[in-house]
Amino acid sequence: MKKFIAVFTLFVCFVNCVHAYNQGDVNRLLETKSCPNGDLSRANLVGVDLIGANLSGADLLAAYLHRSDLTGARLVGTNFTQAHLDEAKLLGTDLTGANFSDAHLSNANFTGANLTRVDFAGADLSGSDLTGANLLSAKFNNTIMPNGEEYSGQGQDYKASLPSSPLSQDKPELAHQ
Repeated sequence: MKKFIAVFTLFVCFVNCVHAYNQGDVNRLLETKSCPNGDLSRANLVGVDLIGANLSGADLLAAYLHRSDLTGARLVGTNFTQAHLDEAKLLGTDLTGANFSDAHLSNANFTGANLTRVDFAGADLSGSDLTGANLLSAKFNNTIMPNGEEYSGQGQDYKASLPSSPLSQDKPELAHQ
């Protein structure tokens, strides 16, 4: 009996961990393209058209947004920790203060995005396009950069001062904050 209770408890914990998002928040986002401060953690939003959406302050922890289009979206202070945004379009997006720690961002397009104070610690930006992005005070600790090279940050926070060309072609000039 104790074994059954232990297994049942683990199953309940697993189900709650896997489906942590609020279904009402997901529905609101899909219907209105607006869900500021919503709980969308671990939600499956693969390939969804979220052009111009407002997700400021939303929790997208470990959410799946592969090939989603977030062009022109407002994502200020949004949590994308461990999120999957491979091949996502984030052109002209306002991501001020967003958290992309340990996120999967390979081949994402951040052209012209506002990435001021964004945390990319442990993120994979391989193949991503950051052309014209504002990276003032962005953090790149243990980050795989667009050119595929890992930038360790040596345990310190750094900010990037980029030329107008994409990082995938030129190494960023990094300076201490």
